[in-house]
Amino acid sequence: MNRNGEMLDAFVDETDVENRNETLAEGRVTWCARNQESAIDYMLVNRRMREIVDLIWIDEDGMIDIVLDHNMVVLECRLNYEWQGQV
Repeated sequence: MNRNGEMLDAFVDETDVENRNETLAEGRVTWCARNQESAIDYMLVNRRMREIVDLIWIDEDGMIDIVLDHNMVVLECRLNYEWQGQV
């Protein structure tokens, strides 16, 4: 782990958020370029959000082309919301 990873871990510990990339994500690599790859995009959630996040998926195979050197990161969660207004 490099210095940035150490700082992220310290932030997670100090703020009581959870790095869902480590605990829930399917896939790991969020960035690829110049024959290198790394995990540099993260889904950090607080205690309340932990309960409703069902899935995190990282498109390591590049099935979704987002025209960047990053891979798509998808977070799926359950929301109990009923629309009350007009469009």
